[in-house]
Amino acid sequence: MDAANMENLSRPIPIVTVILLFVGISVFLIPETIPWLIYDRSAILSGEVWRIFTGHMVHFSGSHLLYDLLVLGITGSIIERRNHLSYGWFCVLSAMCISLTLLVFEPNMHFYGGFSGIAFGGFIYLALDGFRESGPWQQVCLIAFLLGMSKLFLELIGQWPESIIGASGSFVSVPLSHLVGSLIALIFQMRYIKTAYDELIPLVVSPVDAKQHAKSLL
Repeated sequence: MDAANMENLSRPIPIVTVILLFVGISVFLIPETIPWLIYDRSAILSGEVWRIFTGHMVHFSGSHLLYDLLVLGITGSIIERRNHLSYGWFCVLSAMCISLTLLVFEPNMHFYGGFSGIAFGGFIYLALDGFRESGPWQQVCLIAFLLGMSKLFLELIGQWPESIIGASGSFVSVPLSHLVGSLIALIFQMRYIKTAYDELIPLVVSPVDAKQHAKSLL
């Protein structure tokens, strides 16, 4: 067996991702559990604090579940197979912070569900992680980071079409959850922020320098 195959076999199984996918699917297939798990503001404030974590396991439609599990499954698997043992803590902290933020800043939101905040944060987590490498993967991650931040910005200013993100009449997207997930990712990957800055500045400055140089030749 060659070294490449040995390396693939030695990579860890994405156990956190597998558990989250299993739980998300199970809750959706057993709807009787939803009333006990969903983020319910009144219930949480009455002492049912487990909903801060379990609310993210609840999804309101098949498309809602599909989109969340697709992003969570892909990003989570890659992150874990890159030997990031802290990914589990990232998911726990993201779930807690997202729910607590909604409790404080969205007092009129009585119910919430879905992995989207954690999944979006995982997407940013993976993109930032790629900055520590060189070559094509670093460039791919840089582009992914910029696209992710652009999407978040459009969501926050209300310019991201709900039809693209799979929203329906039964639920709406919550950009605040994506913002919090992204912030947790930034905290976990803080050591790569400088690398991101060093990569972004040439992309912005170089075109400006080129234009100035062109004008000087006229």
